[in-house]
Amino acid sequence: MAVAIGRVAEDMIGIDIRPLIDPHGTHRPMAKGVRALLDHLDAGKAFHEIAFPSVDGRRWFCVSGRPVIEDDGSISGWRGVGSDITQVRAGDGTEGIRVARRDALTGLGNRLMIREMLEEGRLRQVAGDGECVLLLLDLDRFKMVNDTLGHAVGDQLLAEVARRLEQACGEQATVGRLGGDEFAVVVGGASDTLTLMTLAERIADAIDRGFHIGMSAIHIGVSIGIARAPSDGDSEDRLMRSADLALYRAKEQGRGRFAFYEPWMLAKAQADRLLENDVREAVRRNDLHLAYQPILDVGTMEVVGYEALLRWSHPERGSIAPDVFVPIIEDVGLIHQIGGWIISEACRQAASWPEGRRVAVNISVAQLTATGLRDSVEEALRESGLAPSKLELEITESVFMGDDAATLAALASLQELGVRLVLDDFGKGYSSFGYLSRACFAKIKIDQLFVRGAANGQHESLAIVNSILALANGLGVETTAEGIETLAQAELMVHLGCSQLQGFLFGRPVTAEVLRITQRHDGKDVLALRRRA
Repeated sequence: MAVAIGRVAEDMIGIDIRPLIDPHGTHRPMAKGVRALLDHLDAGKAFHEIAFPSVDGRRWFCVSGRPVIEDDGSISGWRGVGSDITQVRAGDGTEGIRVARRDALTGLGNRLMIREMLEEGRLRQVAGDGECVLLLLDLDRFKMVNDTLGHAVGDQLLAEVARRLEQACGEQATVGRLGGDEFAVVVGGASDTLTLMTLAERIADAIDRGFHIGMSAIHIGVSIGIARAPSDGDSEDRLMRSADLALYRAKEQGRGRFAFYEPWMLAKAQADRLLENDVREAVRRNDLHLAYQPILDVGTMEVVGYEALLRWSHPERGSIAPDVFVPIIEDVGLIHQIGGWIISEACRQAASWPEGRRVAVNISVAQLTATGLRDSVEEALRESGLAPSKLELEITESVFMGDDAATLAALASLQELGVRLVLDDFGKGYSSFGYLSRACFAKIKIDQLFVRGAANGQHESLAIVNSILALANGLGVETTAEGIETLAQAELMVHLGCSQLQGFLFGRPVTAEVLRITQRHDGKDVLALRRRA
């Protein structure tokens, strides 16, 4: 508002508002909002959503506020919030104000209303009247609903979610929709940790129950980030930022979780931003490179292929772990650019390898579901001259958490090129066994968690490995045991019937140059690996 009337916000603190809204002391004829606001100020009463025009009539504002009362009962000033509603006002202002603060689809308060609720809550908190807590909600798997069932069903689902959220929160909190599948809950009054945990669990349970929209049974979830004022933010913007960081943490822990904001989250986010800048610079300067880890055939103990792994040596921090910088690459949208380069570079290198050795490249969920992946693969094969059967594309089973039809179509399109599809990290619980036959995978990679667990005598892990191997044998596909670091692990996987082995026991990832030098020695790398096994 200060900017709209040509003033600096800091300079307005402590001044009398009357000359600003009624400079001539006439209550401005026909300006009912001005008269109403001045009446509340004169009476020392709180006011809510009073709309009034600027002195020149060109702009409209809406304000809410309450008096600051001293110990002796006197009023020393006013605290409140205001918005410029010029663009949305209609009629005498009443309908425009309502429309400006309501989400048309769900009937909930919109982003503007939530921001004002937060400011009002903060003012109450400052005055010692309760606390202010923000819960940010993001629906899990909602995009899949829109993509598979259409936006009309998605809109009906959002409306039903809104109804359930209001029921779950009751009079304890105010629910709003920020946009898309993002919702917010503003809590006033008691906000101890147990109360907030109970509320978050009640919200999650309400969404987890499943929905029936028309003839469709829909199952989604919700992730929740929680921030409290003033410890997590002494302004609306800071509180929103803290809740958003907590929401990000909740999603990292797995879908359907909630998390409270903690200071380290902001520190990590700031560090990630710095690292993001460095990643962009590394991409620009071509500082990223590939390293190759061998994959051995159990029958001959000879190398049958290498997995291409992305590596980055930071000029100041040294080697950065892939699980640190790869998520950043995905978040900032660089995965398509870098992913295409990885495929091209891996194919170019593999074209000069000894006959019979394949190269495996990891494909992220974002790459698989985006357009252009097939073209990138086709171009890399054509330019390198590598036979399609020598390229393996490793896809984690988490891809099946999204749009099933689109995922299967993307996999079928890649398979038409003649490349081999590999299901990576199998056994973590995302996929249906039916996808193994429908997507025509050539190989299953058993996650190292189960490999190590089985070698350590964990009956559950052993049972999972045996089940995977039985399934693979029935489907006629190869299996690779990942993360082999000891002879005991290797011997057990051989005994159980794995087709291939991969892990530090047989070699750590090496650069393309080191691999070239090793491969010149007429198979001596194979002999060395066999001795180590």
